Amino acid sequence: MDYENELLLYHSQHIQDNSFSDHLVVGRKTPRRFWIGLLITLLSTIGISINNESIYILALTISSYQIGLSIGKKAHVYISSNSKHWIMLIIALVVQLFGDIIYAAAPAQFLLLLSRFFVGLGNSYAIVMVQKMLSRSKDTDLQKMRLRSISTTILAAFPVAALLIAIVSNFSIDHRMNIFSQDNNTSSFYGWLVVIFSALSLILAIIGSVIDKSQPFDDDTDQYLYEEQYPIRNSVSYRTQESCIIPPKWTMVLLCIVHAFICNSAMVLESLFVPVTMEVARYGWDMTKVASFFIGTGVTVTITTILAKRITNNTLLFYGSILFMSIGYSFMIAWPDVGAKDVAPMIRYLLGALFISIGYPISILTSINIFYQLKLSVNSVIFGRLLGPIISIAIYKDKGCNDAFLYAMILSFLSVILHFSLGKSIKHINTVSVIQKNVPILSTEDENNKLFI
Repeated sequence: MDYENELLLYHSQHIQDNSFSDHLVVGRKTPRRFWIGLLITLLSTIGISINNESIYILALTISSYQIGLSIGKKAHVYISSNSKHWIMLIIALVVQLFGDIIYAAAPAQFLLLLSRFFVGLGNSYAIVMVQKMLSRSKDTDLQKMRLRSISTTILAAFPVAALLIAIVSNFSIDHRMNIFSQDNNTSSFYGWLVVIFSALSLILAIIGSVIDKSQPFDDDTDQYLYEEQYPIRNSVSYRTQESCIIPPKWTMVLLCIVHAFICNSAMVLESLFVPVTMEVARYGWDMTKVASFFIGTGVTVTITTILAKRITNNTLLFYGSILFMSIGYSFMIAWPDVGAKDVAPMIRYLLGALFISIGYPISILTSINIFYQLKLSVNSVIFGRLLGPIISIAIYKDKGCNDAFLYAMILSFLSVILHFSLGKSIKHINTVSVIQKNVPILSTEDENNKLFI
């Protein structure tokens, strides 16, 4: 997700030499690589969004894409080089283009899983490379501005992609455009449309590598990202009186479970919205209407996410966003007066989907903020996004969409309850930044050495 990368890159850039951090660097033109990078980000993300919306119900494709996405975010820690960002970006876009071509040319089930893996891997790595290149600055305000510009561009790509689907779905297009197999409706055309966007991104990256004459920027980003995966904690940790209700190790595990619950809950909507809306709900909707709804949802989510970043109270944002998700799923559930196979009335159903779409990115944003404050890696996100589509589709096939939405709502409530129970332990688990005056402080090493018995 773009907000994950934005937080990761800002924290990594923030540990550089900040000799100019108290002063705004003025008199410099915005480098050409910044605008080229934004265009690459926009085009590649539009392609991703088109396929995410046009691929029909297949839980494993979503899981495969999420696996590639997670690996791509981790990979740059080990294989990227500060002096070859453009080369690594080109390689990532080639991988993404390869995956898009596989889907467009041969949308068989196994190849579809393979293509989505390559697309997730290439796109996530490319976005990280763009963010690393464009955020190079000793001015921390400029770093924030550039990273926010990238995340805003990514958010803006989703309604643009939905608009393209809405336009294309109105035309009668021959779907016999693949090579090895037959696909349904116009999804193969969507695949070739995505190939065009990926190819344009690759061409722009090649042009950018040629015209960008800036010197390699030596920073500690990769070393810091490595430390994010394997954090080196302070040799002496402290805790205030009555602050740690739950032991730190268990707090970490439970916090990871909360994060996985959130991702798992959100994957239910991502997996089921299109098939339920077009097949089960009997609303009379086609892909054009679904895409039109995504346009409005995308614009709303973009605005609310940007506004949410201006609020510094992570706890308030977290509980508010999870509450939005819980209310959203409660709206989408067909209440007990109807059968389990039925769907809620259309207005309530769509309002619920809108609430979840608003709550999910903000809840992940605040949850990851908490992780970074504790200097933790967020590996639990992989399991949440991997298992979420599979579990939701399994419940949908066996019990119906009603129980799948109920499952997601329960996970959202469990996230709130579990996080609330961890509140005091999270607040003081990394006590370097929180040491209250006139409160006795005890070193955990002193405890272990039995000096205060």
